[in-house]
Amino acid sequence: MNDEGRLVVYNNVKSAYTKTVPAVKSIMTSCVDEMTNVKWYEYPTLIEIMQRAGYRAEWISNQNREGLFDNEVTAFALLCDKLVYANEREELSGYDECLLHLIDESIADKSSPKFLVVNMQGSHVLYSSRYSEKFAIFNAEDYVLSHPHLSQKSRTTLSEYDNSILYNDYVVYEIMQKFEKEDAVLVYLSDHGQDIFNSSNDYAGHGIFANKESQAAAVNIPLMIYTSPLFKNKRPLLQERMEAAIDVAYRTDSIMYTIMDVVGVDSLNGVSYKKKSLIK
Repeated sequence: MNDEGRLVVYNNVKSAYTKTVPAVKSIMTSCVDEMTNVKWYEYPTLIEIMQRAGYRAEWISNQNREGLFDNEVTAFALLCDKLVYANEREELSGYDECLLHLIDESIADKSSPKFLVVNMQGSHVLYSSRYSEKFAIFNAEDYVLSHPHLSQKSRTTLSEYDNSILYNDYVVYEIMQKFEKEDAVLVYLSDHGQDIFNSSNDYAGHGIFANKESQAAAVNIPLMIYTSPLFKNKRPLLQERMEAAIDVAYRTDSIMYTIMDVVGVDSLNGVSYKKKSLIK
């Protein structure tokens, strides 16, 4: 899609954090670490900003409502006008493609403009549990020549990670196709990356706090923006700005300002944050 000009892929984007809760907080609010006199939940959130701009906010998730992240992450979900958890619908499977049906339901409702947050499981540990059997394409033997320094166990983990990425690409592509005939823009990013044998030949997972090499690996993330043909035709100058910024160095704790820029929200509480947008 990138080669065909149907997708804008950014090359120099990093997450502000290597774990889910602080990363999501930095993505969904205007809070930054330096501002310690106000609680994070007292800052304006991206959900509320989009609602003020006239969008109906919906949160569609393949995560659990209750669990490790049920405090901060669910706090943002609860701000939405509609909240749907796939695992609470018995007819849906546990893999991320179950979100496709829920997105169809949202698109079918034309009552108001929508701001959708689609919360995937993605390529998170355990990698082998993130994809269906038909996506088990890679195996440990594929990495013998390219990764001779890794053990058989580590090469198996690497193959499972790559299978999860392959599956994730499939789901993200299918989501994008669902908006091909809509006036829509999709921003895809990961909350954090992974240390995949960057810091050690036998470690794959979240960035290790005390290890600089591990932390550096785990803040590397993808950021892509898909715009439908209708969106492009209506906003050619905005599309040009998006495409011109592919090499800009950027961190995802400012991504809300990019989204504000895309939808035409020029300021927050009277202060312009346009300079914090990725698309200059």
